[in-house]
Amino acid sequence: MSNILQTLKLSWEEVGALVGSVSSAALKREVTCRGGFDDCDYWTVSDTTGKLSHEDLDMLLDYVGAGNELREIVFLGDTDSTVALDMELSRALLKKKLNTSWEQELIKEDGLWLIGIDPEHLNYAGTITVDGKVISMDALLTKDELVEQLFDAGGSEADLSDVCDRYVKQYDNQLYWSYPITDGEYIGVYFVLVQEGVLCLPYDVIDGEEYELFEQDGVRLLSAEEMGYFISDWKRASRELEEVMDSFMNYLKARERNESEA
Repeated sequence: MSNILQTLKLSWEEVGALVGSVSSAALKREVTCRGGFDDCDYWTVSDTTGKLSHEDLDMLLDYVGAGNELREIVFLGDTDSTVALDMELSRALLKKKLNTSWEQELIKEDGLWLIGIDPEHLNYAGTITVDGKVISMDALLTKDELVEQLFDAGGSEADLSDVCDRYVKQYDNQLYWSYPITDGEYIGVYFVLVQEGVLCLPYDVIDGEEYELFEQDGVRLLSAEEMGYFISDWKRASRELEEVMDSFMNYLKARERNESEA
């Protein structure tokens, strides 16, 4: 009798983000990785932020509880540093991040298929996709780090831009967004991605030079339910504005037509 196996497909961007995230946790510094197809039997992960030393590799091996066999594979050769992780170490790091195992892999040019995965303990909530970019939440500032840096600098939108500018090179995005509709308490808010989720930064004052001035007492992490309310309000306001704009356009067309016929 055939078995139906659980399968998870990861793009190479996702593989790199996941391995980079767990490597950052192990080495206690930011590590950005890129996963890639080598051939049908081999896939690779490279560190795009610099080279990994023997000490770094030792720490990664300790982090995954590697045995002697894997250590011998990783340290095969005489180089003092490397940008590429051995596939076996990359696989061990990926298993550590996902907190699960699988029976087989299918290596394709567009991604890595994990076949026969154990879904019971799978941890796949550590990434988010924004504008086609896979972002590892572990690589972001924590809520406390962002709030401290933001309000130490003054607490304005201009300060938020400076704090989040670190993300532009990697993600082509500062990872914050304006929501210029009142939530019933403030005239508008900003959404910011942090390690713990989505941070809400409310404002009531807009300065001519510093732009929005955030209210620190109103800063909070959002729940899925709260985000649903924001989405509903946005759709309602957008729909109402679109209807009014349609009326404006129809009026202007009729007026222009009458003027041309006069």
